[in-house]
Amino acid sequence: MNRFELVFGEKSRSGQRWDIWEAVYSPVGKDGYPQPIGDKHTGVIDKRVAEYWRENYDLTHIIKRDWETLGPKLRGKIHLSVGEMDNYYLNNCRLENQLL
Repeated sequence: MNRFELVFGEKSRSGQRWDIWEAVYSPVGKDGYPQPIGDKHTGVIDKRVAEYWRENYDLTHIIKRDWETLGPKLRGKIHLSVGEMDNYYLNNCRLENQLL
């Protein structure tokens, strides 16, 4: 999928799924573009960028990490519901009607 996106543009400009995620979640590199999560040619993941995504945008990680302060503020206020199918198979990781 990353090679497919690379055909449409470099530096996270393809407009496809991974490049959009990089544009939203990655820190900005020295060249002014989002730092890639991985090398599109080799598939090697940049662990620094992956850790940045996790620390700043992984809601499960953030809620677990900061539950002592977030828990009292969020308890009873978060309701999650998702659909049955996703074209990227994210449905295999679903949470349905969970209440924190």
